[in-house]
Amino acid sequence: MSTTGTGDGRTVRRFVVFALCGLLAAVTPLFPAVAGQRQAAVLIEGETVMRWSGEFTAAATAVVAPPDPLLCGTTPACDDITVDVAAPPDNWVGRPGGLLVAIDWPALDAGYDLDLYVYRAGGRFPVASSTSTAFSRHEAAWVANPPADRYHVIVTAKSVVGQPVLPGALSTLSYRGAARMERGLTVDRTETNLGEAFTRRFVAFDRTVPDGTPLLPDVIPTTPAGFHLESGWGAQYYFYGDRGVRHQPSCYPQETVGATADAPRPAVGPLRCLRWDQGEANAGDGPLELHNYPYESDGYDMWQRVYASDGSVTQRPVGDAWFSAHHGHLHYLGFAVATLHTIREDGTPGVEVARSPDKGICLADVAVVHLGDDRTSPLRGSRNL
Repeated sequence: MSTTGTGDGRTVRRFVVFALCGLLAAVTPLFPAVAGQRQAAVLIEGETVMRWSGEFTAAATAVVAPPDPLLCGTTPACDDITVDVAAPPDNWVGRPGGLLVAIDWPALDAGYDLDLYVYRAGGRFPVASSTSTAFSRHEAAWVANPPADRYHVIVTAKSVVGQPVLPGALSTLSYRGAARMERGLTVDRTETNLGEAFTRRFVAFDRTVPDGTPLLPDVIPTTPAGFHLESGWGAQYYFYGDRGVRHQPSCYPQETVGATADAPRPAVGPLRCLRWDQGEANAGDGPLELHNYPYESDGYDMWQRVYASDGSVTQRPVGDAWFSAHHGHLHYLGFAVATLHTIREDGTPGVEVARSPDKGICLADVAVVHLGDDRTSPLRGSRNL
């Protein structure tokens, strides 16, 4: 395991600078470190972003959760990054905010998964954490209204599965990290699941009081990329393995024999599959959530939940879903469509030659769009903290 880091200054947009009352930026530069060494940067809100990078080998073993910060330097499956929060005692009075920490890694792969924890100096229990497993290649944690102190960002390897050594194969998992201080209202809502109470938390950026303002999502399709006609070294319905190892045929066996289809189809499925990366970014103020209530309706109605800054919610019907017997859950219909076109001489799309069937979609929060960057940019990244 090795880590490196830097601190950089950024100018945020005018209305954000006004809200921050002209606080100055300060940063301590970071230097390459080896396992067990601690890195530090001083964060003063508004214009300072702390960045670092790390790497875990396939031989790294899983760390018990939550990790003991005092033992982090003794294992190659744990990184310890130190953040010094510089804030006067009254910094959050009337203007709430927090410390936003996030990491991401390039591969949405069943064998790769990292966890993120934030500890206050001397503490043995995390003040914030992010430990999602399914469909994720990022983690993001929020410490609301942090007092001035030293904080330890702990990154652990939950799963770094190796593979045979082949030309071009990757034997390590590299990740990026960023931390910055933001202004925003922490919205907590207590709910129950199977009789157990839990807290759902998200951040209403730029809000100062819980005035009941609706926090709407704004979904923007990302640019398709990574087009290829090859398969990775392994796959199932959702997770795949690539790591630089691709081969023919371009369709996986379950696709050709129809094991992923719920609707009737020819005996032989596709024999040549065009693949690419495609997603949607939430540039709005609130999370995008769709809910289904199978025991209170016919089971196929979908409802969108909209949160307000005071934690209250409203819901309205937004269409239908259908149950996928092969996937074992509901798919929301009409969310997106993909078409394939010829290209005219001027480079614009021409005649439509193929259209993907509307099999529905299962929404999942998988990535941070702009890690550590000014969140007022057009695509501000994940809102589900």
